[in-house]
Amino acid sequence: MSFAESRPLSAEDAGLGTDNLLYRNQFVLGHRYRGELRSWKRLKVGKSWYLTVHPDLNTCQVASDNIVITLLGYLIDPRDSEARDEEILRRIIRDMPGPDGFAAATSSYGGRWALIIADRGSTLLFNDAAGLRQIFYSHPGSTGEMWCASQPGLIASHLKLDLDPLAVDFVDSYAFRKNREFRWPGHSTLYRQIDHLLPNHCLELETGTVRRYWPVRALAASSPEQAMEKAAPLLQGLMNGISMRFPLALSITSGIDSRIVLASSRGLKEGFRTMTVRQIDMPEDHADITIPKLLAKRFDLSHDIVKSSLLMDDGFVSVFKRNVPAPHYIYAPDAQAILRHYGQARVAVTGSASEIARSSFRTQLRRPVGEPVTAQDLARLQGMGVHPFAVESFSEWLGGIGDLHGIDMLDLFEWEQGHGNWLAMCQLEFDIAWKDIFTPFNCRELLEILLSADRACRIEPGYELFEGLIRRLWPELLTIPINPHRDKKVSLISAIRTGLRRRLARLL
Repeated sequence: MSFAESRPLSAEDAGLGTDNLLYRNQFVLGHRYRGELRSWKRLKVGKSWYLTVHPDLNTCQVASDNIVITLLGYLIDPRDSEARDEEILRRIIRDMPGPDGFAAATSSYGGRWALIIADRGSTLLFNDAAGLRQIFYSHPGSTGEMWCASQPGLIASHLKLDLDPLAVDFVDSYAFRKNREFRWPGHSTLYRQIDHLLPNHCLELETGTVRRYWPVRALAASSPEQAMEKAAPLLQGLMNGISMRFPLALSITSGIDSRIVLASSRGLKEGFRTMTVRQIDMPEDHADITIPKLLAKRFDLSHDIVKSSLLMDDGFVSVFKRNVPAPHYIYAPDAQAILRHYGQARVAVTGSASEIARSSFRTQLRRPVGEPVTAQDLARLQGMGVHPFAVESFSEWLGGIGDLHGIDMLDLFEWEQGHGNWLAMCQLEFDIAWKDIFTPFNCRELLEILLSADRACRIEPGYELFEGLIRRLWPELLTIPINPHRDKKVSLISAIRTGLRRRLARLL
């Protein structure tokens, strides 16, 4: 494991390193510009905050009356495919009754973004629904300064912070090392003085105060049909909107997530391709290779097989290791293969984040809703054993939940831990390869619609809600098997139990 990011930036770093790849699509926010990042963009925010931004990360700023709103990344309006960032920012200001109305004013937008809202009295920082344009921040009480950035190393190198000994012990534990797709627990980082801003939270920059802003009310229950009727046009609108902004490469496998996104893309032609990464340990006859090929042939899709290789460029590997603290080395071959194939010319489209509505953790834990769930339970669910670093982090997360307003705590855990933490870091690591990354399910309104449907239609083995979306959007796609390599045989008793649970849940 490499912690190279904790050292100060060198002259080579300041010059952006190999082919502009170092810290690509990243940013730093503080009370002054980061002068050593000489080639980065500079943008003042409000009266006393300054953004230093990698040249490839899109920015947009709009001022109206006493409010200045600054965008990092991009926004998509599913109901207006032609709307661009500036127009959407003006709508947010128009629809926001005050600084505290930011959640409602942004809930319908997709994309991958962070927003800074500055008015006369305060400056608020928050991000997209799943936190995929991730934000880290220092504790001004222990560091003397408030700094925010896209990853903790950009803060730690500037403030010359030491690694947290307990975090280092966690990284060295077997539970951490055995998981090649490891993740961090809660809002923790390698540095005691730096935290991760999780989804559904906002940061008040002047005070360093973090507060949860969702959930705030119970979701109105929906039948599967009602949820499909609302979700299908949102998915189509999001795909239409992103296709009008960027050339796309939709990642498809044999799974249901990418099939839903493909169904939402029906009719997209110009600038639209599908692709599949053949990972280094994947045989040619794996379903995640053969099924995409079959889909491409049957439905006349432009499709690329991008082959990973262990033969890697030293320069690329060096930058990949330095882009974030403790990177996932397993992703490096895939990232280099993608970069070689597309050259950052396309935005990747993924089916991630639909898992937030799948109740997978509830299925794994096999404990009824309402029974207590401990920090130790959460650590085990994440494959972290009971290491004190993980247990302490999850204890803090549990203590900050508050009123769930009927949301299953384990669904919220999947949202904030599985996606706002692990997926967000994965996407940052793959910024080295793509122009950007788009996740259609990363839209608060859409996630609320999915979560409002009864759990029985959102879980295995049928995934009634999700297959129903495909049936509405592009039913012919269901003629090709979904995940045929997985054992879908269910005993008669299990099938009867599942049917009874669904019927009972609907009656209740």
